[in-house]
Amino acid sequence: MTKANHSVVLRLAMLVFIMLLPLGAAWAEQPPHKRKQADPELSPLAVRLTSMSPAVLPKRGPLQITGTVTNRSDEAWREVSVYPFASSTPITARESLEDAIATEEGVVVGQRFFSTRRSVARIGDLGVGQTVAFHLVIPRKDIPISLERPGVYWIGAHALGADSRGLDSLSDGRARTFIAQVDTRPARAKVALVVPVRANGERTPDGKVAAAKRWADLLGHGGRLDRIRGLVSTAPTNAVNLLIDPAVLDSAADLAGGNQAADLGGTQTNEEAKDEGNDASSETPNDLAANQWLGSMQRLSGVQNNFYAPYADPDVASLARHDRALLRTAKQQGAASMAKHTIHAQPMLAPIDGQFDPKLLGKLGNLPVLLDSATADTEDGLTAPDYATSGKAQLVFADSLLAGGGPDGGPDGANHFDALGLRQLILATASLPQIDAGGETTTTAPTLVVSLPRLWDPGAHWATADFFDGLQQPWLRLVKLPTTNTTKFAGSLDYDPDTEVSQSNVAAAARGSKRARVLSELLSAPNNAERIFTAAALTAVSYDARTHPRVSRRSAGKADDWVGAQLNEITVTGSDFVTLSGGSGPVSVSIVNGLDHPVVVGLKAKTGSSWIKVSVPEPVRLEPKQRASVKVKIDAEAAGVHQIQVSPMTQEGHVLSQPFTFNVRTSQVGKLIWVIMIAGAGLFAVMVVRRIIRRIRTRSWRPSPPAATDWDDEADRGE
Repeated sequence: MTKANHSVVLRLAMLVFIMLLPLGAAWAEQPPHKRKQADPELSPLAVRLTSMSPAVLPKRGPLQITGTVTNRSDEAWREVSVYPFASSTPITARESLEDAIATEEGVVVGQRFFSTRRSVARIGDLGVGQTVAFHLVIPRKDIPISLERPGVYWIGAHALGADSRGLDSLSDGRARTFIAQVDTRPARAKVALVVPVRANGERTPDGKVAAAKRWADLLGHGGRLDRIRGLVSTAPTNAVNLLIDPAVLDSAADLAGGNQAADLGGTQTNEEAKDEGNDASSETPNDLAANQWLGSMQRLSGVQNNFYAPYADPDVASLARHDRALLRTAKQQGAASMAKHTIHAQPMLAPIDGQFDPKLLGKLGNLPVLLDSATADTEDGLTAPDYATSGKAQLVFADSLLAGGGPDGGPDGANHFDALGLRQLILATASLPQIDAGGETTTTAPTLVVSLPRLWDPGAHWATADFFDGLQQPWLRLVKLPTTNTTKFAGSLDYDPDTEVSQSNVAAAARGSKRARVLSELLSAPNNAERIFTAAALTAVSYDARTHPRVSRRSAGKADDWVGAQLNEITVTGSDFVTLSGGSGPVSVSIVNGLDHPVVVGLKAKTGSSWIKVSVPEPVRLEPKQRASVKVKIDAEAAGVHQIQVSPMTQEGHVLSQPFTFNVRTSQVGKLIWVIMIAGAGLFAVMVVRRIIRRIRTRSWRPSPPAATDWDDEADRGE
């Protein structure tokens, strides 16, 4: 036999061996072989499930499964085939489903089977790194699941092939999920699906969106946030509860506008940059992707149920404990952002781990709080209700059974939370009978709240998963998340305060937020300083800061330093020493605007003595790089040298930068001279008045001479 013929015979024999191994009957997979580990990180062939139709076991007709096989080993594989597998014993209780989810990947959970050519996929040879798609069409009669036994079953695919060490019966790669077989008259299930639109965001010191390339990947085609947008766009009306971080919308809008530095207003340069950013002809592909994503999300919000977290997704428990004013700021900025993007939404608090300190619930008002049901300890020992109230806070409990996603079985945990695995897990959980407080099966189950992880990714194959089409079952309804309830929560909540963002991070965020507000107050033209730099400050207390506290604090601190440098451009100057001959008088100082933006600046004076008073003028408007001379009035009640500090401040009274300090010498000599002069003038006036009065009196009392007679005249003449 020639060498070529020998090779052909060997390949045919290997193929026959692979086909005969499972032929005619199902057989159980053996425990992992020492030579071929079943660990998904070590399995040479990575199997992914990309679609399953129908989503539940059909009564008749075939079940179709598609997926991919990737050779992630360092050698080629030969004669690779993919077989379906399924379990034959139903899971009929939530506790059993929970145990199944926790099953390690290497544990045998079902049987491989096939009977027709289309129910096994012959892939052939796989080179290193090569990926090939497969398609299984499985007749219902071949699936080893009885039509008479409703419940939840394992379903999936095994890949087998030969490497340099030959062929054996162990699977060299696997993927698995759940499939439900529903009773003819199942209890109607309600599912409230909460889909997060959240991301870790930072700002550069001057206010740009940091890591623009990462954001372009998130928002662009195939990015995580773009996948979420695409998935939600396939949902029926009011079938999804979007939980949005408003900072994500603002980041997308800023990127769509060219990712400019913070607009401090009033300069031609900024206006030109803004116009250029809004010019569609100048948009980069990244700008266009961000703009399209934002527009699509705004349209989707018009047909779905919308909730929003406080701005920049802060650690609410830490803020409620250390700085409630900063929490109010985050909520107010979140509301303003949602209004700016014309998205009508309701505020909600959603801790990433589903935990919240029960002692702090009273500080939240009537906001709904989304919690994990596993954190609730009820008095009767049963699972937590779907909704309850504690004080004014409205508690919404997400089902803990879905908190960790689906079972192991895909490469690197790929099937835990991808669209297909999540859909199958929701159907499996919702299809199981619900038990009421009396231990009886209920006919109307409580709402199954599904809260997805903060940075959830539906996976690259979300489109082929037919997520929402599969959830369109006659016994299941997707509903809006109710957030009001009068049922009192009877129980306690588990909470670990050590997970919170530290108080030092809260202090850094509060400092940055205050300075952002001060800078906005200073600027006289419309600006976005408060929004931009409050966002930068809040990164220090975001949920991401729980795992990267120093990095987040440092990032917020750099933006705070930049804002501080802008505030320091507003200064007050003048003479260091002033002499007033009297106890009061005006002193000239200059207010200098070193910024390239118009501002309105007032003055705040401070003295070290109660014997001296300083009156400052009204705030003045200064154009870019302008200085203005103003008069400060000094009024001293005692002679001496007095130290005075004059600081620039906003119209709202917030000090901007370091004060200008000068000394004033005052004396009482001037006052004494004036007193003497006034007293002398008064004395002189009194003396003049007295003389006038005396003269008048003298004239009034002097006797008049006797009147002359004719007789007297004659006598005089006779003499």
